[in-house]
Parts: sequence; structure tokens; C-alpha cells
Amino acid sequence: MHPDDREKTAFITDRGTYCYKVMPFGLKNAGATYQRLVNKMFADQLGRSMEVYIDDMLVKSAKARSRQAPQRMFPNLREYGMKLNPAKCTFAVTSGEFLGYVVTQRGIEANPKQISAILDLPSPTSSKEIQRLTGRIAALNRFISRSTDKCSPSTNYFDQTRSSSGTKNAKTLSNNLKEYLTTPPILAKPEEGETLLLYIAISSTAVSGVLVREDRGEQQPVFYVSKTLNDAETRYPTLEKLALAPTTTPNPSRPQPIRKNGRWAIELSEYDIEFKSRTSAKSQVLADFIVEIPPELATQEDEQILKWTLHVDGSSSRQGAGVGIRLVSPTGEILEQSIKLGFPASNNEAEYEAIIAGLRLAEAVGAEHVRAFCDSQLVAKQFSGDYDTKDDRMDAYLKQTQRFQSQDVLENSEADALAALASKTESALRRVIPVETIDEPSIKLPKGTVVMAISQEEEEDENLTDDESAEHKSWQDEIRNYLINDAVPEERWAARRLRRKAAYYFLRNNELFRWSANKVILRCCDEAQAKSIMVETHEGASGNHAGGRSLALKIKKIGYFWPTMIGDCINVAAKCVPCKDTHRRSTPQRKHFKLRSRHIPLCAGEWISSAPCHAHGNALTSWSNFVWQYIICRHGLPYEIVTDNGGQFVAAAFREFCASWNIKITYSTPRYPQANGQAESTNKTIVDGLKKRLEGYQGAWADELDGVLWSHRTTPRTASGETPFSLSHGCEALAPAELHVASLRRSLMPLNPALNDDSLLHSLDHTEELRDRALLRMQNYQQQATRYYDRKVRNRRFELYDLVSKKVHDFTKPEHAGKFGFHWEGPFRITKIIKPGVYELDDCHGNPLPRPWNSMNLRRFYT
Repeated sequence: MHPDDREKTAFITDRGTYCYKVMPFGLKNAGATYQRLVNKMFADQLGRSMEVYIDDMLVKSAKARSRQAPQRMFPNLREYGMKLNPAKCTFAVTSGEFLGYVVTQRGIEANPKQISAILDLPSPTSSKEIQRLTGRIAALNRFISRSTDKCSPSTNYFDQTRSSSGTKNAKTLSNNLKEYLTTPPILAKPEEGETLLLYIAISSTAVSGVLVREDRGEQQPVFYVSKTLNDAETRYPTLEKLALAPTTTPNPSRPQPIRKNGRWAIELSEYDIEFKSRTSAKSQVLADFIVEIPPELATQEDEQILKWTLHVDGSSSRQGAGVGIRLVSPTGEILEQSIKLGFPASNNEAEYEAIIAGLRLAEAVGAEHVRAFCDSQLVAKQFSGDYDTKDDRMDAYLKQTQRFQSQDVLENSEADALAALASKTESALRRVIPVETIDEPSIKLPKGTVVMAISQEEEEDENLTDDESAEHKSWQDEIRNYLINDAVPEERWAARRLRRKAAYYFLRNNELFRWSANKVILRCCDEAQAKSIMVETHEGASGNHAGGRSLALKIKKIGYFWPTMIGDCINVAAKCVPCKDTHRRSTPQRKHFKLRSRHIPLCAGEWISSAPCHAHGNALTSWSNFVWQYIICRHGLPYEIVTDNGGQFVAAAFREFCASWNIKITYSTPRYPQANGQAESTNKTIVDGLKKRLEGYQGAWADELDGVLWSHRTTPRTASGETPFSLSHGCEALAPAELHVASLRRSLMPLNPALNDDSLLHSLDHTEELRDRALLRMQNYQQQATRYYDRKVRNRRFELYDLVSKKVHDFTKPEHAGKFGFHWEGPFRITKIIKPGVYELDDCHGNPLPRPWNSMNLRRFYT
């Protein structure tokens, strides 16, 4: 680094400010500066015994035992203080890779890695794959004869993305290149003072050249070059294109001269060029290079072909749709025809029907070359590739057309009149101009599509037969056929959709599996298997009669998939009789919604346990045993227990039990169940599950309790996104449905018990990570629920010593108040603010109320 430039590379660290004393390669101009350095260091050796490109150095000698070149290089390295990495140096080699090419005694060969990159590339089907192919071809331009002409189909592909020939051209380009690169040419090294031969070739889009040397009567290529003609150069005469090729071959990057013959002569005079007529090709590489037919001769030959002229137009109105055709022969005879469409069609569809009908008429009269004109700019631009087709019907119509050009509407008035005639008259009318009827569209419609005729209603029943035959086909057949036989539909867009969809499927032991979005393997089920799985999961041994979406998510968690999972599960849940009988609709309440988000030491979800507690015996025996057996012994000693204000929890015996284990007890505010919302929600879930499973035998609810709890533990929770079982054990439980239709793990794991045990142990190792993610999702869910609930809530805030009224509940009403009793009582005074929305009160005599109250049960008292 120059001393004045060192401060420009300064950077700050925790130990001080530093700058570079030498130039790092990360700087923008480091590469160019280093190249100038090595050019100055080895100025007397470059081109003779050395070749240097930035940090790649090649020392060469004509004789194997010559040591002069290395002896001249090392003093220069020592003089400038440059060091070499011995691990990257190779000495005394007869061939090697330099700047992407393989240099051998035979000549310069293409890099096998670059060739393999093209040979292994599948046939392109999209614009990005075309770009990837052309980029790899650019690295091998020196070895490809007339590379621009070979790549011109890829350039046209971008203009024909929606046309039927675009994909075909791209595949043809790829196949031709792969065939050519299977035997790539070896470029020869020219000898000093040797006269080289330059072969040039021109086409309508490019000029190409190849330098050739003759060795013992055999012509060997030195290198190929090709240049794409810009818009102005494509209009050059043939003579100027021939003059452009020699100036491009020695220096492709130099500016091109103007199009005057005198200037071309001056431009070519700097080269010692001798013109020779082309003789017979003495090598296959020259045979591949030569253009046999000049573009002008091909154009003149095309112009001599007699062409028919076709004018078409389509029209659509309330009375119907029709097309008009006017076909003119090369000798001037005119054929006119008007056709009425017997089905509903838009203006664009009518235009396409007109073109197709006109081409069919031309084919019937024996016309081989037809030039078609259409006044619809949209249709013409779609065919030329300037516009895209937005739906499958337009794309199907586009495939039926061959060649036509856009023309002004005023110049096509005769065809317009014919189309209007067809759309506004009856098909039975006969005039000098024939008026025919087309009953069905000219394209192949997808299966299940019904064509409604305008005047023939009896065709409706005939078209419905396709739906009945399609019902017996499985949705897996199309994907299986593609994976096994690589079969795709004829329609381009349908084939594209099938390829994109089939990328997520694979076959194993003749069973179809699918990769889910989170890379989980799901087994694909047919209609019968899906029905069995839904019934077993919804109302079987571990079923909880879940809703449609919850049922679908649970089945997906088990490991099954079919395309209509959500819809089918919704239908099963809707038709379930116990679900309909126990359906309940919750009504929202306007009150402040406060959610508590707290990290639970055990896990980030919930593990629901329940047991029938009998009323016989004292509270200590009943509830203390419950906490001991189902909480402490199973999950460990809790830090805190949140309960409501039930008598069994506020009793002194229960408090003494919790105090003996140092368990903190927190009571929810009276008449505010949201303070203990998790327990209330869990109770509701368990009670609903019991109702659906018991049906008419309510007395046996204790027998069904274990099944309801198991279903609750194996159903994904909306808040956490996981099942309580997975948060506790690290993996999903085996579902009863897997016993009837074996999932992937059910069919593989029994064959390898050791692998199954290792997988379970690994799952336990990752439970903490799973719980942390579930905790984050649960907190986000709680925040979203809070924001949604509090949008229209007016929070009631009170200050210390404010007078308030308290809502009268059933247990505080006077004995004979009846419906005329007061709904509010007071006044009461706020003596302590526990937290926003929760207050401690005392009455007018100074006696404190036993428990704190939530603001939803209070309102301001005015005196």
C-alpha cells in the first residue's frame, strides 16, 4: 500500500484502529493493481517463457531438460519480495489446466468439467434453465463451431416462451450441443511465421470464423470465433458481412467500422490477407463449420413459392358468435364462407376459431403455403410471442394456429361483414355465401368440462358421461404414470403443472410418498384408505370428534396425505351426529382481556391430566391426594398452583398441604374465569369430548376419561403448534389408525429396533429446542389474541380511594329480591391496586372484602 493510501483502509476493533500495509484482494482495484505489478515484474519473460494472469503463473519451455526459464523467474521473485505457496506449485509437468483450459502436447483441449456440466444438464424447459445453458456454453465458445448460430434457438426461446415451438427449439439446441461436445475438437498451436487460413461463414443472425493451420496435409483449427449481428448489421449486404467477419476474428472486442466499401477496404488493408476460393474440406471440423446455403439464396427461393392469402375475423354478440373467412388463391380466385358457432365463445375465442376454420378450408382446397391475416392484435401478438396467454383455453387455441400476421381492421372489412353475418343470422339461412355451424370448440377441453349448446339442449346429458368415468380414477394415477413412465399430458401448461407437482412425490416399494413443506415424508392414501383413516381418527379409540381443520392437521401429523384432506375432514366432521348434537356456539363478552405469558419450567406447552374426584371424604384427602398423585409424582414439584376460589382450594387443609411442600397458591379474582383461562379452557375441552363419546350413557363418563385425555394429548394445539405428547416425549405417539394403514415409520421401525431406540433417544435430546419454539409461538399467539380482543374494549381504570359499585351476583342477592332486585351494590372504596384492572375493596364501614375484584365487575360510583 502507498503510505498516503493506508489510512483509507483503516478499520476499528476493540483493541484499537488498524490499517493495511499491504493491499488485500478484497479491495475493488486490487486485482488490476496486482496484474500491473506482475506485468512489470516479468515484462521480459511474458509471451516467451511465462504466462501470467493475476495469481496464476505458468513457466514453459520447449525442451524438457531446459532450466533457463525457472532460473530467470526466481531472481525476479526475490527482488520484489514475492513468495510462492509450495502446496499450490507443480513442477515438470507435460500437461495441466490453465485459465480454464487443458494444455497438453497435442494442443489446447476443453475442460472436461465444463463439458460434463453441459452434458449432465437436463433439457431446458424454462427461461432460467435456458440462461443457465447459455452461460455454460459461453465458457466453451472457443471450441464450438459457429456457436452463435447454434445458440440462436435459445435467444428465440425468450420470445416464444408461450408458443408451442419454444420448448421444442430449446430441447433441439440442447441435444445438438450435447452431441457436438461428445467429441470436442483439439485446438492446435500455430508455429511462428506460419501462414494461417481463415474460413468465414455468414448467416442471417451471425458472422463466424475459424483460424486453421495445415500440418502434413491435414487442417487443424486454432480457434473459433462468432459474433451476433445487431439490428443494423443484419441489414448489411452480403459483401459487407463478408468484410465484417475478418475484422471480428482477430479482435472481437474492437469497434466495428461503418458500412462503406471504401472504409471496409481500409479496415482490411492492415491484415496481410490473400483470398482463395474454397476447396474441399480436409477435416470434419470444417465440414461442420461451413454454411451451405447463403441467406439471400434461401430468401429468393422462398419468395418464388406461390402463397394463398387468408383473411379471417371472429365476432361475438348477444345473439351468438360467428366467424368469417375469405381465402384468395395465387391466381386471384376468391372463396368466402361464414360459420356460426354453436357454443358460447368470447371475442378472442371466436378469433381463434376463425383462424383454425380458415386454415382447415385452405387445407381442404390443397393450399400448401398460406399467409393468414387477422385483425385481432391480441391474437397476433400471442402467436408472435410478444403477449402471454393467461389461461389454458387461450394456450390450447394458440397451439392450433400456424402462421398469420396482424392487419388493420379497415383493410379486413370484408371478413368483418362475413363474421357479423354469421353471428346475427340463423344457421338454416342459405345464401350465395355458405353459412355453416361449428357445434364444438376446436380445442380439446379438459375432462369434466361441459359444453352447453345454444340451441340444442339435448346435448347436455351426453357431455355428463365424462364425469362418471373420471370418478373411478385415483388421483395418484397421473403422478405414478409420470414417475414411472415420464408421461405428461399433451397440453403444455398441464404438463408443466404435473412436473412441478410431481417434484414433491417419490415411490418406494410401489407406494407413493410425498415430501411436506417441512420435509416430512407423508404416505399418500387413496379414497378408501383416506375414509378409513378419517373415521378412525375422528371417532375411533383415540378420536376426540375434532373439527375439520384440526382433524386434517392431526392426520397429517400422523403421516398421511391426500389432496382434499381439509375438505374431506370438514365433511366428515359436519356429518358426525354426536358433533351436531353437542355443538355449542360461544358469544363474545365486552371486557378487558388480559393474558399471562409465563415461562413454565417443565415445558413450553401443557400436559393435561384429570381424574374423577369423589365428594366423599374431607378436602385434604380428596384434593391433596390428587395433587400428590397426578402432579407431584408424575411431573415433579410445581412452583405455583393457580386455582379459582372454590371452597376445596381455599380450605385451610389444602393450604397447609401446599405450604408443607413450599408450593405457592394464586387465586383468580372472583367472577373472572379468564384469570385461570387455561384450566377453564381445558375443562371445556374435556367436557365436550366426554359429551361426544358418551352419547346417551352419561353415567359412564369416568370410563371414557382416559380416551378423551389421550386424544387431547395427541391433538396439535393452536397456540403452540405441537401436541402435548410431543412436547413431553419429543416425538409423536403411535396412532391407532397406523395399525390399519401402515405409515412409513410403522413399516420401517419394527424392522430395526435398535434404530427405533436411537431415534427415540435423539428425540428426547431435542425436546428443549422443541419446547422453546413452542413457547415463542405460544407467546405470539397470545399477543395476537390480546390485540384482537382489545380492539373494541374500553378499559375501566380506577385510582386509589375511588368509590365504585360492585355487580350483584346470584350468591349476593337478597333472599326475596326476584327480578326487581338491584344489579349493582355499593358504594365501596378502592384501598389497594394489585395490578391494572384488579383492586382490593372495603365497604363504607371500613371492612375489607375477602378477595380482590376485577374491573369488569366494577363501575364508578357517583355521589
